[in-house]
Amino acid sequence: MRAEIEAKDRYNSWWPETLLYLGDFNRPFEIFARSVSKTYFNKAKVLLAIETPKDLEPLLKSYNEGTRKLPSWHFERFNPKSLLGYENLATRL
Repeated sequence: MRAEIEAKDRYNSWWPETLLYLGDFNRPFEIFARSVSKTYFNKAKVLLAIETPKDLEPLLKSYNEGTRKLPSWHFERFNPKSLLGYENLATRL
């Protein structure tokens, strides 16, 4: 996600090939699941170079609108919002 956040254009993006093997995994990765806690989020946010969860909104919106392309492998895709646990980031003390 950090590579996507910092990419200046679509030619500099990084496609995480191992995400192909997610299958039906539709839960947040552990680091983001723990980032439900505001304290933990404040430690982890440096990984994504953001200050608040809202800083991810433009990137997620661009995926939804199709102005930025998500990696895909034939018919295999993933949902970054789900893997980030975006809806719950920094929502608990």
